Amino acid sequence: FLTLMTFVYTRKSHPFKAGFKELMSFDKAHFIRVMKTAVPVVFTEGSWAISVALIFAAYGKLGTSALAVAQVANVVCEMLQSAYFGVGNATAMVIGESLGRAEKEKAFRYGKMSIRVIWILNAVMTLAMILLSKPIAGIYNFSGETNSLLIITLITMAITLTPKMLG
Repeated sequence: FLTLMTFVYTRKSHPFKAGFKELMSFDKAHFIRVMKTAVPVVFTEGSWAISVALIFAAYGKLGTSALAVAQVANVVCEMLQSAYFGVGNATAMVIGESLGRAEKEKAFRYGKMSIRVIWILNAVMTLAMILLSKPIAGIYNFSGETNSLLIITLITMAITLTPKMLG
């Protein structure tokens, strides 16, 4: 943030350079328009954060091995999900650009293509997670029972990855 602000404000004619008053001045209609989008997003993200906290609290009640398994499996799953987020962001950009140019047919074609890419990604990620479940479990110094639980959890998460990413 500081680097960006320094860059913007040390240039004489940078397009993002603005005074505090200019940055803080906006009309009520614009504020309402922004809040109509922001409030549901804040509510959704807040609900998601609370649900994750409750899920880990439930795992904690099951015991330390269940909590450890849940944390490891969650990290592995989130690492794989980052590929989906990358594809999703790229797809949104490409389709948005086509729609901005009023190329609806092209945007529709890109949408269909992205669905195919996601199905292929689902197959690859599911297979990778199943095949890597034992090597991942081997990285940790868990007991035999906890290792087995981790492998089963990773395989279960792999199977549920497709509906989760399509939902």
